[in-house]
Amino acid sequence: MPLAKKKYIEPKFSKVQYAKLDDSTSGESALIFAKNWVQHCTRTHTRCPPSYPKRAPTRLLKVHNDACQLYTTQETQIGYPYYATLSHCWGKINLFKLTRDNIESLHEDIPIEKLCKTFKDALLVTRSLELEYLWIDSLCIIQDDDDDWDRESTLMAEVYGNATVNIAASQAGDGTFGLFVERTGYKVGRKYFETSGGDIYELIPKHMAETFLVVSPLSKRAWAFQERYLAQRTLHFTAEQIFAECNQHIACEAWPRGVPETWEHREFPKFPKGLHKKDWTRTVYHYLEGQLTYPKDILVALSGVARQFQERLQDQYVAGLWMKQLPWQLCWRSKLSNRYSLQSTLELPYRAPSWSWASIYGPLHGGFGRQMMSLINLTATTVL
Repeated sequence: MPLAKKKYIEPKFSKVQYAKLDDSTSGESALIFAKNWVQHCTRTHTRCPPSYPKRAPTRLLKVHNDACQLYTTQETQIGYPYYATLSHCWGKINLFKLTRDNIESLHEDIPIEKLCKTFKDALLVTRSLELEYLWIDSLCIIQDDDDDWDRESTLMAEVYGNATVNIAASQAGDGTFGLFVERTGYKVGRKYFETSGGDIYELIPKHMAETFLVVSPLSKRAWAFQERYLAQRTLHFTAEQIFAECNQHIACEAWPRGVPETWEHREFPKFPKGLHKKDWTRTVYHYLEGQLTYPKDILVALSGVARQFQERLQDQYVAGLWMKQLPWQLCWRSKLSNRYSLQSTLELPYRAPSWSWASIYGPLHGGFGRQMMSLINLTATTVL
């Protein structure tokens, strides 16, 4: 936790006060913070829509005290329940999955002992939030059924958008890590010092958000970008604290009602959630900073976001670009620095036409059309 230079501060110390956190993010006060924040957001935040689910996902996990089971929502007629979603890194471990062979048995009972640590922790968090249902991709989409995967992958806007909260395993590289951590350097949630003159100052840690949230393993996953974008509110379980994010503010255990405004603007790069035509450039730019296990998913993993843009823009979506902005959006430039890198990504299985950024697997430079707009003006003329 960086301080001002000692030669200016040390002579003024008369008393330092600390607000300590639980030793673990699984502690009682940590989970109470998560529950209270979700309730406060859904009830009082004017910029956050009420969490009234308008549609239930095809399948959900029914969470019991010490067990869970798979529900197919139309068959069980549970209506439109409140539920949480999980955003996580699959990693390279062999996760327990929903398949055509075990779907019937999982409707009876899901063997908890076969679930990875992250899934078990997500069940605990769901119960602590007093929610009955949880959606996890590998357990709610039939993993060996291409038709089911194709159908469900187009519903991500509804699945994440209608959830009460998204639980993000931000610090977990795979399912063996879990959600919770034993804290190390940030057990002190807030720290104040009082000068000899009676003035009280708060010391605010530098780069904490960037260290534990912005560069977390989950933030490097392209699918997670869409999940974070679509969710109305997200609980990020990071390597030191639980961060809470919604349309109105960002909070954490140390600042449960919202981090200091000056700190938020400085420490948290604004996550792109706008739906104006100019916001698409920034959305694609941030999305392409993530990584995909299967490059063929490059458009699928952004399809839920594209659907929301389409509803707002009332425009035709063409392979990652918008028809009304096509002349400008065709002027994209890849960050791939040499011909070999460019050629190697072009040789991957077909993903999109060569004029689309989606044909190149990698990040982009800046925004669309900057160089073009500085060189020419476009005019439209009717020819009789």
